[in-house]
Amino acid sequence: MKTHTVIIFFEALPERVKTLEKLLKTFAEQTKTQTGCLEYRIHKNAEQDRQFIVYETWQSHDDYKAQFETEAMKEFAKELPPLLSQPFAAYFANEIHL
Repeated sequence: MKTHTVIIFFEALPERVKTLEKLLKTFAEQTKTQTGCLEYRIHKNAEQDRQFIVYETWQSHDDYKAQFETEAMKEFAKELPPLLSQPFAAYFANEIHL
């Protein structure tokens, strides 16, 4: 089965680290229940606590795209920009099976 993996890097403003972490956690809880969401993990850089990495795995690209129509995503997209020190970076990946 070919899944759809997304890895996103966020960097918070120094005074917004806790707020960003809370927002990411809230959004993760809402997203994990959506159809096709297989995995949703949040990591914090061990050497730079302003940096967060989100790792998502979806059943399909269509399932991933569907999340952008949810109220949770619309709210997340509205609240996110003022918390960031720079634009986030998203990468789409295909797993290499061993």
